[in-house]
Amino acid sequence: MNIKSNVLKSVFAAGLALTGVAAISLGTNGQADAATVGGTVTVDYIDGQSIATWSNYENAKVTGSAKDGSSWTVLKTAKDLSGHKWYKIGAGQWILAKYTHDAAASSNTTNSTASSANNYSYKSNVASNTQSYSYSNNSNASSYANYGSSSNASSYSNTSSNYSNSYSSAANTSSSASSTTSSSSASSSESAAKAWIANKESGGSYTASNGNYYGKYQLSRSLLGGNTSAAAQEAAADSYVASRYGSWTAAKSFWEANGWY
Repeated sequence: MNIKSNVLKSVFAAGLALTGVAAISLGTNGQADAATVGGTVTVDYIDGQSIATWSNYENAKVTGSAKDGSSWTVLKTAKDLSGHKWYKIGAGQWILAKYTHDAAASSNTTNSTASSANNYSYKSNVASNTQSYSYSNNSNASSYANYGSSSNASSYSNTSSNYSNSYSSAANTSSSASSTTSSSSASSSESAAKAWIANKESGGSYTASNGNYYGKYQLSRSLLGGNTSAAAQEAAADSYVASRYGSWTAAKSFWEANGWY
């Protein structure tokens, strides 16, 4: 028994298993099929893995590999005696057709699906102003009518992405403006309540003293920790109110009901 020959056969069999090419009976009189010559095919196997390339479609040996997702121009096609179809993609490089798909056909299917998904219509009623909007991705054209403003009507061309971006931008701007207004209003109310309390407590003086209470907000000296600077008083007052009332407006409401805070 030739031990070296058996070892080579075992390695070759392992190579077939790893590359995903099944052991088949290769014929000797395959006929060329010119229908797909010049077209492009894409390897469709396991993600990130490869199929083997062969020296021929008959009496072949492994010459390399073609990775899943890679695209190749078909130089020649053939069938072996078992009916398996093969594509020649280079010198000494044949691959089994069953591990590929037609790249052009796949692209057309994707475009058709995307085109169908992009057809839509839009209509809204705001007060007396009624708007209608329709869009077709196939023709990249839009129609727009505005009723309620001197029966004004117009038409124009647009794209879905431009419309989406404009609409999103307007929505985001509106949301941002609303948030900013709300924040500004809350801040203004807090500042007003804080100033109101300071006026009630000390007339706004950072040096006002009343026994154990000192400063603009008449805080206890222990709360000030010996630091009576204006900055320290502001920080201590904010901390005190936040922990006890949650906000200056709440503290003001308590002061109005009790005469202190």
